[in-house]
Order: sequence, then C-alpha cells, then structure tokens
Amino acid sequence: MTRDDLKKLSQLRIKEARALYDNKCYNGAIYIGGYAIELSLKARICKILEVADFPDSIQGFKTHDISRLLMLSGLTKKFERKKSNTSFGTNWDLLTFWNDKLRYGLVFKENRLPNKTDAIDFLNAIDDQINGVYTWIKKHW
Repeated sequence: MTRDDLKKLSQLRIKEARALYDNKCYNGAIYIGGYAIELSLKARICKILEVADFPDSIQGFKTHDISRLLMLSGLTKKFERKKSNTSFGTNWDLLTFWNDKLRYGLVFKENRLPNKTDAIDFLNAIDDQINGVYTWIKKHW
C-alpha cells in the first residue's frame, strides 16, 4: 500500500467511524477509528524510510500496535514534547485502549464494551482540531 493510499484510507476510516457512531455502533466506531491512527502512522513511516510502499512484509513492521508504530515513525521525541500538553496526553492515553481485537467485540476498557460516551471521546481524541492525535500526525506525514 502506498503512502498516498494510507493517507486516503486513514481519512476514509475517520468518516466511517463517525458514520458508525451516528448509527449507534459504538464498538465499530472505535474499532474503525483506531485504524485511522494506525494508517496515518504507517504513512509517516513511509515518509521517513523514503519508500513508496509500506514495508509490511518485513518482520517488525506488520503490526497494529500504535505505540510500536509511533516508535517506528520517528516521532517519539516530538511526541514526548507534544504529550506534555495535558489534553493531547489524555487523548493519546485514551487511544492506547485500542487494539485490532475490538473487531471481535472484546472489551474496550474497564472490562466492558464501549458505550456512546467512550465512542465520542475516542473519536474526538483522534480528530480534535487542536489536540487530536490524528490531527497531529497529519502535520508530519
């Protein structure tokens, strides 16, 4: 998948997540919304590696772990500075509850499925115009 494909797909995942939220599919909204972060970090990785396609066939790059992808993206130092902003830090912390196993309807946090409040908080943590994690990553991809 090319860097441009990853960017476009991450934007689409946010739209899909919002549509799922609007239709009261809160687990799905969080599940799909998390992929926007994953895909945007993968686009950033393509940029710093100066490769056209994401190297998911290479051991270590085929992952859904956003903390690992953050490290691979080369944004760790910038992230640490940005995370000192309390709102951004809170948003990142919320995103760390995401994992690809949510597709099975597994628990989100606190041993329960996500509810409406969880979903809107999660989506806002992604694309808030000032402190959204996705909004921040886009500045670097």
